Amino acid sequence: MTDKFKIEKNVPLSAKKQSKQAKYQFAKMQVGDSFVVPAEEYTSLANAMQHWQRKHKGQLFKMRTIDHKVRCWRIK
Repeated sequence: MTDKFKIEKNVPLSAKKQSKQAKYQFAKMQVGDSFVVPAEEYTSLANAMQHWQRKHKGQLFKMRTIDHKVRCWRIK
């Protein structure tokens, strides 16, 4: 029987990669701030917004589609 994987010892863990910059800048927004994205990004924005709100309790955002664009507001 041959080993599928070779076990190696004393291999240092490489440095963590820098995460890419967030697509939507929720962290920089103050209450009352908003931004606009193309309507095609509705689902992406909605998912990112929900994820952000789950991680950052107390911050609340709302989205509205206006003239084939999506605007996102920080409301709390």
